Amino acid sequence: MTLTLIIGFTLVFLPTLANYNKKKLYFWGCLCSIPAALMFPLLPYIDGVKFGWLVTCMTFKNISLTLAFTSVCVQVSNSVEDNSEELAAVNGIGQSMASFSRAIGPAFGGLLWSSFLINKEVYGNFILVCTVFVVCMIVNWQLPNKE
Repeated sequence: MTLTLIIGFTLVFLPTLANYNKKKLYFWGCLCSIPAALMFPLLPYIDGVKFGWLVTCMTFKNISLTLAFTSVCVQVSNSVEDNSEELAAVNGIGQSMASFSRAIGPAFGGLLWSSFLINKEVYGNFILVCTVFVVCMIVNWQLPNKE
């Protein structure tokens, strides 16, 4: 169900949103991800339909991260002039950094998760994720506007 909503969002709303300022789209994508990240540790304490809350949190998180990811990819592509050699170099560096992050991310995330569990601080991991979102929003806002 979540995948269907993400595909629908990508096909219907994202082309319209792509006409707006990419820095603002990234900002709103990260900002909307923060409540979703903070809701996950609270899910066991919610009475009623827990699966519905889980689907809602996952959908909200995935839509906001799709918005942020798409806007940052467009920002990377727009960061250079129309010189194909420079664009290829920027995209190559970006893809290399993304691959590096995907390689070390699960191990680093598991290490953080287990260290927070050992210290009985389940919320610490989610607060750390929200802090990274805020830092990324601040760094992105410092970039020059190039629309």
